[in-house]
Amino acid sequence: MTKIKEMINHASIRNMIFVGVVLLLVGIILDQLSDSAVWLNTVPILITIKYIVVQFIIGIGIAIIISAIFSWIIGTESFLEFIDEKILKKMSSPEYVENLSDEAKKQLLKEVMKPGVEVSNIYTPTNSYFENQIQKSLKMFKNSFRSDLSMKCKSFFNETSGKVETISSVTYKTYRFEGKHESICIGVENENVKLGEATIYLEKGGIHKVSFELVDKEDDRVSDAFKKEDSIKKVAICMMPELVQNEDSFLIKRVITEEGEDHWHHFSYRAIMPIHGLNLTLECEEGLIIKDVLTYGRNGVFGVELSEDKKEVEVISANWIEPGFGLSIIIAKK
Repeated sequence: MTKIKEMINHASIRNMIFVGVVLLLVGIILDQLSDSAVWLNTVPILITIKYIVVQFIIGIGIAIIISAIFSWIIGTESFLEFIDEKILKKMSSPEYVENLSDEAKKQLLKEVMKPGVEVSNIYTPTNSYFENQIQKSLKMFKNSFRSDLSMKCKSFFNETSGKVETISSVTYKTYRFEGKHESICIGVENENVKLGEATIYLEKGGIHKVSFELVDKEDDRVSDAFKKEDSIKKVAICMMPELVQNEDSFLIKRVITEEGEDHWHHFSYRAIMPIHGLNLTLECEEGLIIKDVLTYGRNGVFGVELSEDKKEVEVISANWIEPGFGLSIIIAKK
């Protein structure tokens, strides 16, 4: 069937060239004959009509010949392969994908990630699973991220309040997102917290003190990621000063103290945004031990080391921590 189509195509191209040549010759012959006709060259309007007709016939002939040549070139396998290669190269370029609409990007991801026909036929819910994964992928960097998260925590018994407390010194690097630095939010599950000082360290050497404010999570300044978390009761928020808005990134250090119960404390941490690299250490003062350490969510590769006397635990990850990762540590009296 393909060979027949090729034969028909070649025959039609030959016919086009033949017709084009014939028209070209007819135009040239008419032009020569009209020049020898004295009566035709004495009337101005006839000269104009002759010129228009001859040029029209010659122009049509040349156009048909050129069209036939292009049709033959376009129909060759090498030309089609060349065009396919150029189109594929263009469509797979980062610039092309970046300019696609969100819906077009979603459709592209569907084609790349969709399950095979056999899998889909065996178990149809796989389609909804992959649809969910695509939605997560598209939202991956819709929010800012952090890196080099370091948490140094100490649990102790507060004689004044009669409760177990944990003080945490947290340091991490935050990055400019969509041309600005967003406000820094801390989700608080226990409302009995004390917000300590916070310090911004710029790469150029500047050091600036900032403060956190404890607000309801429905506050307009709080990002949607925190509003969706049912376990969060309050949010500690720090608005970024103008002096950091031109910085690509900066380091921030903050201190927070959480209050537990009279003989135990449930210390928890939950990642709300992507984090690259985690180093958490928690040690207990005299009279307290770590009862249990639990992790949950999509946490990647990390290590948990609990000392033999259960007085100290260290959690380390050099990889990406995805939103949803959680860490729970139960601290109690011996």
